[in-house]
Amino acid sequence: MTPFNFNKIYVIESLNPKEQTGKQLYDDLLRWKESKNLKVELIQVEDKLEFYDAIFHIIEEHKKFDYYPILHIEIHGNKNGLELKSKEFLNWYDFYLMLVEINMHLGNHLFLTLAVCNGAYLMRQIEIERPSPFYGFIGAFEEIRVDDLMIRYNEFYNELLESFDIYSATKRLIESNSEEISTYAYIDSEEVFNIVCENLKTIYSAEDIEQQANKGIERNNIKFEKLEDEINYKAIFKKLLINTFETYRETNKSRFFMTDKFPENKERFNL
Repeated sequence: MTPFNFNKIYVIESLNPKEQTGKQLYDDLLRWKESKNLKVELIQVEDKLEFYDAIFHIIEEHKKFDYYPILHIEIHGNKNGLELKSKEFLNWYDFYLMLVEINMHLGNHLFLTLAVCNGAYLMRQIEIERPSPFYGFIGAFEEIRVDDLMIRYNEFYNELLESFDIYSATKRLIESNSEEISTYAYIDSEEVFNIVCENLKTIYSAEDIEQQANKGIERNNIKFEKLEDEINYKAIFKKLLINTFETYRETNKSRFFMTDKFPENKERFNL
């Protein structure tokens, strides 16, 4: 796993008083882990405006104090996005763009943990034409129970802040509650890039290529004297299409991993 830096944990919570699991995590564990080299901050927000302010605050603190954060989110979520305490709704795509903005300043060091139902739907928003929204991400793919959430993230942060080993911390999160089947998963930006590219590549299946080639032949009224000529045309068409995809992938790789602004990322990631 590629190294990432962190020296501050931000807990952003937007929950009713009886549900404040983020505050509980902060009060019971995280604030006691503060040290000279690690800061922790709880940010409780009511609505979208305060959420935007929290994101701006994180960016500004990075600029002023060189903080590299872990961002822990405690908000109700569903397949469409996040429901704030005010009942305002923040869709996954807008949240994704906020993460891109933070991570651009950090040079792909943002680590994200989502204590949110259906948090993995964030993955569906990612575009390789933009910088990566995070270095690494932990979230649940399905609905989660509050007691299960508390057990797992307490174990995760206990391990992470003792060993500073994301592997062992993630393993502990997944295995920590034997009474519940874990729907949590960890994914990093390299895996995200490859997954998105593979999903895009599905449009180049043999059947789709055949259909696109036939449309081109019909549109341009191309006539072939022999079947061999048509076969050769389609072979060339396929090669050009695949080359176009590979060029698209390589063109966006430097943007996604921000190697133009952060050349060291060429060494950090398997590029």
